[in-house]
Amino acid sequence: MKKSKVLAIFLLFVVLFSACKGKTESPASGDAGDFANWDSWNITWKAAEPFVDVTVKSGDEQETYAPEQDGYWFLAVQAEMINTSKDTQEMRFPKEPIYLTDKEEKVYDLAGIAEGETILMAPPYTFIEETYFTTTKWDTGFYTVAYQPAEGKWFIQASAGAKFHLDFLFTTPSNTSGFVLHFGNGMLVNIN
Repeated sequence: MKKSKVLAIFLLFVVLFSACKGKTESPASGDAGDFANWDSWNITWKAAEPFVDVTVKSGDEQETYAPEQDGYWFLAVQAEMINTSKDTQEMRFPKEPIYLTDKEEKVYDLAGIAEGETILMAPPYTFIEETYFTTTKWDTGFYTVAYQPAEGKWFIQASAGAKFHLDFLFTTPSNTSGFVLHFGNGMLVNIN
């Protein structure tokens, strides 16, 4: 099992190195709008759905979490993402540039990202200590989603033309509505 994890991490670094080779831009700074080449991404917000708990899996291990606060649930906001450029593109970001606010302007931080059955959660909803990633490939391309617990950062990378769906997870009061999603490129989305 350990050999396969080491091999998988090595392959991720090979893919990342190959994809980033030749780029001169530096990685994300602390500026919330500067963690991706936004001209290369088309993001369409599809739906929002609440969950009373989520199950995080890593290999044979799994853990089911409910929000720490009483009366809260996980709110999943689904995005359809397309790399519209001719090159592989990536995003690296801490949770701060992506958050929800309610009518009173209270802030709810990003708690995780879900890609299908793969849920990458931030503390306190994770038991994964090393970088965890998932890659989906098809004949014409790929996309990768990863979480680095030590740095507290997420990573998304997609080949040219890649189209995929991600759920951005927040913990919010179950009796509150009228949320506004603040995304890192300055995009605001009303959540009913």
